[in-house]
Amino acid sequence: MPLYSRKDMPQVNTQNLSKAISMAKSKVKVTKGTLDVGSLKSSQKELIKSKVKGIAAKYRKAGDMKPIIVSKDNYIIDGHHRWAAAIYKFGNDVRVPIFTIHLKKDDAIVLYKTISNSLKENINVPISVGDTVLGGKFKNKRIVVKSIGKNEKGDITINNKPLLKFRILPKLDEESLGQTINCDNCGWEWEVAEGGSDLYICHKCGHDNEELGSMAHNSNPKLAGLSVIKPDGNGRPSNSSQYSKVTEIYFDRFGNKCKNPTTLDGRCIDKNNPSPTIREPLSEIPMADLKQIDTFADKKLNPLDMVITDKHFFDRLNDPRNDKEISKAELIGFFKRLAKKKKTFLDFLDKYNQVVAVDDRTNINIPFMKQANKVIAKTVMRKKDFKTQNQKVSI
Repeated sequence: MPLYSRKDMPQVNTQNLSKAISMAKSKVKVTKGTLDVGSLKSSQKELIKSKVKGIAAKYRKAGDMKPIIVSKDNYIIDGHHRWAAAIYKFGNDVRVPIFTIHLKKDDAIVLYKTISNSLKENINVPISVGDTVLGGKFKNKRIVVKSIGKNEKGDITINNKPLLKFRILPKLDEESLGQTINCDNCGWEWEVAEGGSDLYICHKCGHDNEELGSMAHNSNPKLAGLSVIKPDGNGRPSNSSQYSKVTEIYFDRFGNKCKNPTTLDGRCIDKNNPSPTIREPLSEIPMADLKQIDTFADKKLNPLDMVITDKHFFDRLNDPRNDKEISKAELIGFFKRLAKKKKTFLDFLDKYNQVVAVDDRTNINIPFMKQANKVIAKTVMRKKDFKTQNQKVSI
């Protein structure tokens, strides 16, 4: 029977072996067992001598080797170098672990090569490790992407969990972080970062300040320090260097794009699969955003080196005891207002070494401790009338 060239054979990395076997089991009967290595038959023309010796050197017992994939007629489907290494080191009579795909040689090779190729496919999704996406049951949980892959069913995964739909969040550059807009009706001030999709709607009186976006800030003292941001047709700023529009992208369980959101079991929504879309507030600040705020705080409170990326501080940001989660925009506003009390803040740190900054607007309290040339945020909590034995700076 003719042998296959190695390039035409399925090749599954041993790290993906369990995934490949699970995928095979979904198609055909697969059993696990052991077999005399000498009774296995080769399907492949070539072997790499150095690879055989390298595998042989790794194992003291043949039974510890990774399983060899074989057909029901005992032809090797994947694992020729493991097979050769076992014979080279232990001889023909040792038993080796195997998985048997209950198909004849050619059919088993076709099936397992399809699985091998699917595991090698590039995953083309418009996100990267380090990005923030929305996931979870209702696609409302804020998740920092640590890994992108596929599971044993071939579904695209984020952080090893299936992700059927995600949303790319808007990003602000550092220049925009501290900028503010004032309502020309009631005088209320808010951060650009707090504006959301209706940037110019006053958060207090509801007045639409959209026309301010098209005015040169030098002609209106309330816009001093704010670069002009013109809204698009949806009321969002069109200046992409400062604020990017929310983009929603949907995928089914296999990574194919859908025009609409997906069902919870990963089908594209259409007339046959209707499903509601649930929108809820974001729940977490990712570490990447916290580092950006840390940089902003350093600039505002220069020459102090502010440290707000401690693990305890990060965990307390999303603690349920805060009642309402502490947002990125609130922290930006906090450090902007703290900068206005910088002299008092510095004096208290020099005198007492510790001080609690209390934000009366948001009820956010952050105890700080001076350590060498750094000022460390020990924790954070949202609480009205916060009690402490340390000195307070009210902002």
